[in-house]
Amino acid sequence: DQPIDSPAAETRRAAPGVDQARVSGHRVRLAYRAAQEALSAHGWSRLDSETPARYAARLSGARREFAPSLTLLTALYEPVRYGGRVTEQDADQAEGAARELTHLAALHPFIEPDEENQELA
Repeated sequence: DQPIDSPAAETRRAAPGVDQARVSGHRVRLAYRAAQEALSAHGWSRLDSETPARYAARLSGARREFAPSLTLLTALYEPVRYGGRVTEQDADQAEGAARELTHLAALHPFIEPDEENQELA
C-alpha cells in the first residue's frame, strides 16, 4: 500500500509560472481516487451510474462513520471534476479526508446481507 500523503513535496507548491490551483486540483483528484480505491477494495465500490454526490450519500447512509470525511472529500472533489478551482488548503483537507476514509474502510468492510445474517445465526 502506498501512503496517501500527496504527490511529492515539490508538487505541493507550484514552480514559478505554474498555476497553483491546477496543482491543488491534481492533489484533490489523487486524494479522491485513492479514497475511492480504498473503499472499493473493502467492498464499497461506486456504481457506474453514480455521481460522486450520490455515491457519498449512499455510503454515508450505510455507514455513518464515513459521512464526515466522505462529505468533505466529495465537496472538495466536485469543483475540480466540473471545472472549478481549489486552493492548497482544500487539497490538504482532501488528502486528510482520504487518509481517514482509507482507515475507516479497513475497519468497516462491506458485508453482504446474507453473510451478515449467517454470522448472527
